[in-house]
Amino acid sequence: MAQMSMNRVIHSALRRDLGRFDVALVAFVEGDSRRAEQLWTAWVNFDEQLTTHHLGEHNIVWPTLRHLGMKEDLMTQWDHEHDELAGALRTARDAMQELRRSPSATNAKSARDAMANTFPQSCSTCKKGEGAFQSTLAVSAPLKR
Repeated sequence: MAQMSMNRVIHSALRRDLGRFDVALVAFVEGDSRRAEQLWTAWVNFDEQLTTHHLGEHNIVWPTLRHLGMKEDLMTQWDHEHDELAGALRTARDAMQELRRSPSATNAKSARDAMANTFPQSCSTCKKGEGAFQSTLAVSAPLKR
């Protein structure tokens, strides 16, 4: 069984929320400005939470992992993936803003596509990163006792 960590819980919640956006955008009804506004509100929260999470990783977790001996090439890879995800967030944010401005089925599909085309790779990265993160902590934790 996989070891539980706050990082694993957060990444699982992000994947869950992306699935919820997918369901909501598929079911979007043409012209439903109230629902578009609700989805925008949810998106703003998601975007803010993910951005805060990544800033915390960069400012707190990355230095700690480096100190514990995490391989620099893996840290560089994660930085690159975070940069790609930041671009993906901008693309999805623009699509969600367009849906809010003009609540059409076409814009809902565009928002859904923006998320689907940009997040699968990053979500699989979350899973890989969780394993490396847990391995580093498992090896280092006994040394810190």
